[in-house]
Amino acid sequence: MINQGGPMSVSLGLVGAGGIAGMHLQSLASIENVSVVAITDTDLDACTRRQEEFEIPTVAPTLDALLEHNPDAILVCTPTFTHCDIVSQAAQSGKYIFCEKPMARTLSEAERMIDACHRHGASLMLGFVRRFCPEWNWFKTLVERGTIGRPVVWRVVYSSAGPASPWYLNREQGAGPFLDGMVHNYDFCRYAFGEVQEVASAMVTLKPASSALDTGTAHMTFASGDQHVIIGSWGLPNGTHTPGVHDALGPEGALLFRDPGTAPDDVDTETHGYLVSYGPDNERTVYPYVKENMFLKEIQYFVNAVRQKTPPEPNGEDGYHALDIALRVLGEV
Repeated sequence: MINQGGPMSVSLGLVGAGGIAGMHLQSLASIENVSVVAITDTDLDACTRRQEEFEIPTVAPTLDALLEHNPDAILVCTPTFTHCDIVSQAAQSGKYIFCEKPMARTLSEAERMIDACHRHGASLMLGFVRRFCPEWNWFKTLVERGTIGRPVVWRVVYSSAGPASPWYLNREQGAGPFLDGMVHNYDFCRYAFGEVQEVASAMVTLKPASSALDTGTAHMTFASGDQHVIIGSWGLPNGTHTPGVHDALGPEGALLFRDPGTAPDDVDTETHGYLVSYGPDNERTVYPYVKENMFLKEIQYFVNAVRQKTPPEPNGEDGYHALDIALRVLGEV
């Protein structure tokens, strides 16, 4: 693959050949002096397709075979319920490990992963890509500036049929949207608002084929006093979705991610996004930000951590705490 050699070169082994693996491979292709030396997956045909698409030298039949290529770091891009065994085994190499979110299906699995990394000197990073999202970070900055006052109530309302792969809505494997999807929100809330203080929820299963809780409402209060409210569903019929809501309310106004008004003339929407606040007398203020690829920023950060031998964040402990919130929402802890 791409950009071989050089004194600062980084070699990677990729576990997983699905959609998120392809997204990371696209990002890696634009980073200088990075090479994916081997890929493995239970679906070796999918590996072969990725090998041809991204010029990866080797399809490894197993994780052990991949580790024989001695990559500098391992990327784990497989379903949630497989993370514990893969990360625990990869940790024995003492390498840097990037693991997609959610960290695991249970807290005991997450503890096992953290312990394995500590025992073998491996450095673990979790794929909470929203920490690298310019839109969400601009939201965090605007809240910290007091744009709409404090505390804020961050609201998210969404609904759809959910992902096509059945494991996402299998209770024992993916556990539905309030684990797999909303774990991004739980981590970002900790990043922006501090530790969670209270969690309340009401959950139901709508889709006949789902064994997971696929629909519900979750409410969280954080150390800052700020709150997060989610009303979400992956329980609708195939092809059905609703527009949704994404905003924050504060004592001095509202901050919108999706503005019903027209785009301002002085914002180039090809290169910039924007948030909008509505203050007293419904005064509208536009806050533009530069668009950037959050997946590229995330994987570039991980590669730099490998190069510089620095501990990456979000780490295993962050993954554990976000998982803990998810399981409290689901009523499992």
